[in-house]
Parts: sequence; C-alpha cells; structure tokens
Amino acid sequence: MIPAVGGAKHPVLGNSTEDQTHRLKNLGDCFAWARSKIGRRDSERLLEYALGTTTSQLYTNPSLDVTTESAKYLSGLVSRRSSGEPVEYIIEECYFWTQKLQITSDVLIPRPETEILVESALQFLKDGDRVLDLGTGSGAIALALSSELNLKVVATDIDLNALNLSRENIDQLGFDIELVQSDWYSSIKGVFDVIVSNPPYVAIGDPLLTKSGLRYEPLVALASDKNGLEALETVIFGSTKYLEDGGSLLVEHGFNQRDQVMSMFNTAGFLNISCRNDFSDVPRVVFGQKGE
Repeated sequence: MIPAVGGAKHPVLGNSTEDQTHRLKNLGDCFAWARSKIGRRDSERLLEYALGTTTSQLYTNPSLDVTTESAKYLSGLVSRRSSGEPVEYIIEECYFWTQKLQITSDVLIPRPETEILVESALQFLKDGDRVLDLGTGSGAIALALSSELNLKVVATDIDLNALNLSRENIDQLGFDIELVQSDWYSSIKGVFDVIVSNPPYVAIGDPLLTKSGLRYEPLVALASDKNGLEALETVIFGSTKYLEDGGSLLVEHGFNQRDQVMSMFNTAGFLNISCRNDFSDVPRVVFGQKGE
C-alpha cells in the first residue's frame, strides 16, 4: 500500500476530485487516469513525487495498492498541472546540465536552450578563471560551469529569495560559489575573465507572458522594457568595466533579437562577435571579446 509522501503547499481538491479519486485503487489506475489528463511524462513525474514510486514500478507493478489519501493528493497535483502550472514548480525540482536543482516560483525554470550559453562559455574558460553570472536565479548556469572546471564564480541576483534558493542548490551540490545581491553591476567589484547572463528579454506586455506556464514564472525575470532589450543593454554596455582585456561576454536573447544584440556588442567595442543557435536552430546566444 502506497501512502502520500509529497509535500503539497495548497490543497486544490473539491467534490468532483473526490468523485474521481475513489476509483483509483492501484498504481495502474492512477497512472492511466493521470495520463488521460496531462500526458505520460508529466504523469510519471507526479506519481513518482506524490506516491514515492519509481517509473519502473508504474510499468512492472501496476497492481500495487494506493490509499484513498494518496489518490486524492495525486489528484490535486494533476489538477494543478492541468491548469497550466509547470510540473517543475509542483515537484520543486528540475534538471539542468547534469544536475538536479531545487526550484521554486521565485525563479525561472532553467530551459534546455540555456545549456547553449553554458557550452559556449566553456569554450572561453580554463581552470582558475573568474566568472560573473548576472541574474543567477536558481544558480543553474553558475553550477553548470562549476561542474566542468575549477573556476572562481560570483553569481548575482537582485532578489533575495532567488539567492537563498541558489545557496541551497550550491550547498546541496557542494560547490564554492560566491553569491552577491546586486542590481546587475551595482554591487560588483573586481574584473572577470568571462561574464555570462540570461537576462529578461521578453517585451513587457507581450501576450506570450499570459499564456501557458509562463504566467506562473516571475515577471521580473522574464520581461524587460524597450521591447525586451533594456536589461540586455545594461548587461552589454556595463560589462567592459568588469572584463579583463580579452575577456568574453555571453548573453542569451530572444528569437528575434540577434541583430539588435550583435549591434550593441559592436557599439560597446567587442571583437569577434558571433551568435549560436539553439537546439531548434533559433538564434539564442551572442558572445564577443573585449579588445586588449
């Protein structure tokens, strides 16, 4: 018999949910019902979280009994997912690069596209280099870079809740990363070999912000003034003061912002400016080097 083991923060059950859950007697019932609501992969993740089971058990031991309490708890999670809430916020974890991270709605959910930023930055780094990660959120980029090389990393965010979450992830994974509460460069001291940032770059008022799971994510980490370019401008034009000669700046940007971002790099005096596309062949990361 499987009891509920997850940690839901707010119940969302009503009479209709209870009417449904009395028929969910075992893993197979729960899995089939969840799949009919939210799809296979999300169902696997929610059952693993809510019932403490494994993916293999869902397929090899479907007759395993489930308590009524567990079924009701699972149903509440499925209801949240059906309403559009990202599964990462429901189970409070996600995977980025090679690492499992704690995630809350205080930060963006790290996207696979941002791994292009990590891959690109690693081309410019070696052991012992100093790295500045602006707007670190969950710490995903800083932690991914630290997992590959012995770096001296400073990670910043304006939001204290984000920094507290970053600290939990850093401590959990066992890395030595300095955290600084800073509005972009306002509290930064020293110079760095590489600066990386995934700043907000969606235009304020973009209808995309009210659709799908984005409406659950922090607006301050998604949207920026000047048609989505204000934060990018701040990061790019403020960077040269904090880069070593020959150092590199890398930024993630929106699908239609490559030309504007590359133009800003050029105006700021960067050399060897280039852009990398993401896994969907969409322009995603611009980088360049400060002149010596």
